Amino acid sequence: IANVSAQAISGIVDIREPSNGLIGGLADLPDLGPLSIQANATGPRNAQAIVMALAAGALRADARGTVDLVTRRAQLDLTASAPAMAPGPGIAWQSLALEGHMHGSFEKPDLDAHLEISQPRDDGGTAQSLKADIEGHGGNAQVSAAIADLKWQGLPDDFFGGAPISLKADVTFGTADIPVDFQLSHPLATAKGHATLGAGVKGTATLTLHTLA
Repeated sequence: IANVSAQAISGIVDIREPSNGLIGGLADLPDLGPLSIQANATGPRNAQAIVMALAAGALRADARGTVDLVTRRAQLDLTASAPAMAPGPGIAWQSLALEGHMHGSFEKPDLDAHLEISQPRDDGGTAQSLKADIEGHGGNAQVSAAIADLKWQGLPDDFFGGAPISLKADVTFGTADIPVDFQLSHPLATAKGHATLGAGVKGTATLTLHTLA
């Protein structure tokens, strides 16, 4: 339901479906559980108040803030959490927590977010934890992430030696190609590269293998 005028916009979204519903099926997450999405936007075009709540099985997410459609700026806060879940074939975790904040222009936002997943698992492998952070100012963002104790299907369990695989990346928003400089690091190897995330992901990387004593 939406009402639009030259000065203001208001709208309400209310989606509910039981377990094994259409959205879960389209997302290939048949065990996600009951799904509920409720959102509303109210106020003038230069100060839209946004509130959203999502429940998917035991997962809960909440977003709220203000959006200025005239100057294309926003201030938004997001949180999400979940206990142990296995929402789809080969996808599971022990716990999940996300907190994120965005403010500034649509094109060059300031960003601050942290994601932590305990014991993630998919068809390819398992890990003790996955942690990721992003911090950005004026359209430039730094991303750091680490996967601890990764075990990959088809490789010996001790292949990575218990050492984490870490990612560092610098991302520039506000340009059509969205350039990224990144480095993946592990005692076995390091990969450094450059990519663009605009119209299709493209990139190159140099892999360096390390000699272990």
